[in-house]
Formats: sequence, structure tokens, C-alpha cells
Amino acid sequence: QLKRDGLSPASVKKVAGMLQGVLQRAVEWERIAQNPMRVAHKPRARRRVVIRPIAPAQVEQLRQHLLADGRLRCATLVSVLAYSGLRPGEALALAWDRVGERTIAVTGASSMGRLKGTKTGAERTVRLLSPLAQDLAKWRLASGRPAPEGIVFPGDSPDGTLTEGQWNRWTQGTFRGRQARGGAAEGA
Repeated sequence: QLKRDGLSPASVKKVAGMLQGVLQRAVEWERIAQNPMRVAHKPRARRRVVIRPIAPAQVEQLRQHLLADGRLRCATLVSVLAYSGLRPGEALALAWDRVGERTIAVTGASSMGRLKGTKTGAERTVRLLSPLAQDLAKWRLASGRPAPEGIVFPGDSPDGTLTEGQWNRWTQGTFRGRQARGGAAEGA
């Protein structure tokens, strides 16, 4: 009925999940004998936004533009995001002591300017490619050799990470401007 009324599959799935939880609580409280929603099939929610990774040639074009503009920090962040497999929140929470000679230890993430665990709750290690290691070494020197526990891409939040506003301005300026012009990025 919800689908016929025009609700998206994602909304129907959320409603069904909530109802299933309510009925399960009723079973636990012995108000009903069994949960009728337990056997109901919830619709699959399909991803609406198609993620289109940037090709390495485009990544390098963006990096070169940022470097030409004197924005080493932005170019290095682009490298980390493109070549390490870190999610944006993980890259923003990355501390220097997590960057090894051959690997990056992913132990946390930043969300809305606060440090937290990773999306999956699990820590992992990713391979550090030699060109990315060189980019990070240049950025560390340019940053004045920060302390090992320092954030690689510091911001203005209380824990030293980028605030949500800083991240939004960076992504809007660096990526949206580039897409609109079909060439080099602007802003950031």
C-alpha cells in the first residue's frame, strides 16, 4: 500500500523496519505471541546517486592545478582520497603517527568535526603507494613537521579536524567548480 501511495522503496523499508522493531518489542513483552513482520519481505532500497570515480588522469590534472595554485594541502588531500582508499572522514581524522613507511593505519574517522570510529567500526591497514608517501612527506615538511599525534589535514574543530563547513567549502570549491568548468578546480 505504501508503494502504491508513492513512497520510495527506501521509505517503505524504513517504515517496515520500524514496525518490525515495534512488533518484536511486543513479543518480548508478551503482548503478542509472534511477530508477523518477521516473515514480511521488505523492499530493497536502491542507491539513487551513482558514484563515478575520477579517472587517474583527471586526478592528476586536478592535483597539478592545485599545486600550480600553491595549494599543496588540497593536492595532498586529493592524493590521499584517490590513491589510499580512505573514506573522506577517515582521511580527515588521519594522524601522522598512523602514516607508516608502507602502510596507513585507519583507526578512526571525523564526522561533523568530531573524531569517532570508522564507518564499519573496524580498524584496517591500507597500502601506502610510493608516490602518495612522497606527497605526504612534502606536506609534512610544509606543515612544519607537526607532532606525531597531529592531524594530517587539521581544521578548526575542537579536536583539530576540519569542521563540516570547512569540508563543504573545500568540496564545493575543489570538485564542483571543476565539474562546472570541465577543467581545473577552483576555490579551496
